[in-house]
Amino acid sequence: MKKIKKMQLSVVGLFAALMLVLGPFNSAHAQTYSPDNPEFYFHIVLHTMPHPFWYTMAKGAMDAAKRYNVKVISEMFPKESHEDQANRTDEVIALKPDGIVTAITNLNLIEGPIKRAMARGIPIIAANAPDTRPVGERIPYVTYVGQDERIAGQRVGRELLNDRPGLKHVVIANHKPGLSVLESRAQGVRDVLDAKGVKVTVLAIPASPTDILERYRAHWTRHPETDGFVTLKCCPNNEIARNFFKEEGLLDKVSNITWDMGEDTLVAIKKGEMLGLIDQQVYLQGYLSVHWLYLYAKYGFVPGGDIQTGPFFVTKDNIEFVEEGIAGGWRR
Repeated sequence: MKKIKKMQLSVVGLFAALMLVLGPFNSAHAQTYSPDNPEFYFHIVLHTMPHPFWYTMAKGAMDAAKRYNVKVISEMFPKESHEDQANRTDEVIALKPDGIVTAITNLNLIEGPIKRAMARGIPIIAANAPDTRPVGERIPYVTYVGQDERIAGQRVGRELLNDRPGLKHVVIANHKPGLSVLESRAQGVRDVLDAKGVKVTVLAIPASPTDILERYRAHWTRHPETDGFVTLKCCPNNEIARNFFKEEGLLDKVSNITWDMGEDTLVAIKKGEMLGLIDQQVYLQGYLSVHWLYLYAKYGFVPGGDIQTGPFFVTKDNIEFVEEGIAGGWRR
């Protein structure tokens, strides 16, 4: 009887180990480049879901994989999930990649898996979202490839002031209060505006479009002097606001900027309904992450600091150039 139980446990253990190894390759949304004789194998595990923004990042990674003849798998999940990202990272460790790319959007969940990977000798590059703690305290990854969101926020603050020197009151719409990336964006805006004595209000934005609209309406009813508006992501928060501005005759009275681009925001910029948007050039986050993992694995090269891919400010003056990049697959 004991022998049978031991055999059962062995089978279960073998099955679990097999699933651990095969798990990452069963993702229906994974992007993969796998040449016949790759020099190295790198794995990208973010919290991401299928979306043109993340496909653009994956395209950058695949293009770099072709350039350097390395195998690259870029994970995506059916929906955005920091829990899946953390679990998948632990699974990928068993595949013994030559490097992992990850986004540190939820430090509490991802720090453990990252440190377990590093303990196995797997180098880590952070992309899209870094460990925002001071360098001496943050996870000792090879480098960060992405946008410094606080610097991007400072750019937004300056653009608002350039457009409206007498700026009085700015609203920042935050759809996920407490998320480090978004808090950094908002803080960057405040860095600039607080120094100029501009009032800043951060609105926590609910999920329902109807509730979002009512949140905007309530604010403008109480503060009709508000003449600046920022969304920390474009869709649907900014579109709802623009429709509200049209209804209330506020389009020309409010300087409006968002992060990241969608088709509606590009059209709005062309029409003059928005001042502009922040493009963090996500293609580079995929391409340069693979590039630096390759240089590290091949030669031990380490950059002297974080690799900044943004901010690039999209306006009506450069939008045709940007649209060429969207058509080519290297901007989103």
